[in-house]
Amino acid sequence: MSPREVSSRSIFRNTVTITALSFLGILVNLANSQVSAFFYGATPARDAYLLAIVVPNYLSSVVSGILSFVFIPIFIDYHIKDAQRAWRIASSLINLVTVAMVLVALAGFCWPLRLVGLLAPGYGVAEAQTAAHLLRILLPSVIFTSLVGVFCSLSYAEHRFVLPALATIVATLVTLLVNITLNHALGIKSLAFGFTCGSAISMLILLPGMLRQGRWTFSLNLRDEGLHRMFRASLPLCLASLLYRFNTGFERMLASHLPAGSISFMGYATQIAMVLSTLTSGGIATTVFPLISRTWAEKDMVATRKYFALGIRTILLVSLPIAAAAVVFGSTFVALLLERGAFQHEATAAVTQCLVLLMGSYIFGSLGNVVAKGFYVAQKTTFLAVYNILETTFYVGLAWFLSRLLSYRGLALAASLRDTFSLCLYIFLVRRIFQGINGRALLRDSFKISAASLVLLLVFFLLNHWLAGIVDGIALLALAAAVGGVLYFLLTIHVFQIKDAVELLVKLKASMTFARFLKSNYEKRHENPPSML
Repeated sequence: MSPREVSSRSIFRNTVTITALSFLGILVNLANSQVSAFFYGATPARDAYLLAIVVPNYLSSVVSGILSFVFIPIFIDYHIKDAQRAWRIASSLINLVTVAMVLVALAGFCWPLRLVGLLAPGYGVAEAQTAAHLLRILLPSVIFTSLVGVFCSLSYAEHRFVLPALATIVATLVTLLVNITLNHALGIKSLAFGFTCGSAISMLILLPGMLRQGRWTFSLNLRDEGLHRMFRASLPLCLASLLYRFNTGFERMLASHLPAGSISFMGYATQIAMVLSTLTSGGIATTVFPLISRTWAEKDMVATRKYFALGIRTILLVSLPIAAAAVVFGSTFVALLLERGAFQHEATAAVTQCLVLLMGSYIFGSLGNVVAKGFYVAQKTTFLAVYNILETTFYVGLAWFLSRLLSYRGLALAASLRDTFSLCLYIFLVRRIFQGINGRALLRDSFKISAASLVLLLVFFLLNHWLAGIVDGIALLALAAAVGGVLYFLLTIHVFQIKDAVELLVKLKASMTFARFLKSNYEKRHENPPSML
């Protein structure tokens, strides 16, 4: 399908569908976090699990996060010309990934204690043995999660978004159910078994779509020019990703020297921030990336810049008010979500501090989900590889320094500073790649959204100051959401007249008569208003 044939309604429908499924996934993730917090709190056992799961998450992210992003533009390019050849290349990639991950899992299964010793130099013998047992249970998931990443990427390239999102939700749900069912018998091991089972079932859900009509064949043609093209584009980035995608591993290496529970504090806060990032940017980034890839392949720079700017503006419009709410009501939210069972009030305070400091990472990381993809689309992977190595070196040094000053809080602050700096550089360079991104208009809208969010932040502070301790936590959050929603609506549409907010209201069809009235008034004040989608 040509990008010109992709209507604004189609883009919006896909984005809303993915966002709705992401919200459902968030509910399951939050339930999983609640159960884990109830059973394990911020204990050494929970620390050991978060340390062990670094290995499968790291390896699968190297495959799915790098190879798949590089491969999507190449796959789309071949698919436009010859769909069968595109799937032959995809088959070779899938089979190569499978063989590589099986070998890696077998190696890890043989030497788990050595891996744990490298990951947690500050651990004692007992903690290291616990993490090693959990690692052995988790290692098969390396194969499953890597294949899921490749399968999802191929589905996105064909504009099929629902099943991959459902597969991810099912994986988390299986983890939750296994943890609840087997916890009394297995303890923290039930969480590891649940993750491995969930990743396997997720892969099986996506497998029929890969096998139908002879798409995925069990062949491995290492001489295929398309595969060579992918290797040339991805090799620098893959080599660099072995370092820079290990940021979580470096974080937990540093945290292993800090007081017990530090890994868990950062783990819970990071999970909440990632959930917010998924809700904010998951739908729009997933929908826009294949469109940018197609417009770039067809050399339509006007459409490429349009979709790129669309992603940035929409994410800003959503992320800033959420960050404002998290800064003010973070403690209330964390207490309602996690504070029960083994999760005590002291842990609530520690996780909240990390979460507030991670808000910079949440905002700029969400924007980075769109901005960094410009390098993948243009296949500028060598620069990205070199920069990411430098970024990781900077982050590790900064995290080490700040963790000595601020303990686990320093790790959260270092992550926010890293993502802030990276986004600024990414935007500067992607603007050159795309030959401009309407920078002045984008900057003007960004200032307007920021101003509206600052007003919202002040109102949240006043609400919290007046009503905290008087109104129940759930009621306080509900009241803040209602007041904040109405106020943000008025600020973005009537006071600052942000174009995207008007168009988004119309697309949502919240109230058709009112929406048409707003749009007609807006069009009278502005000639030829640009459409958001």
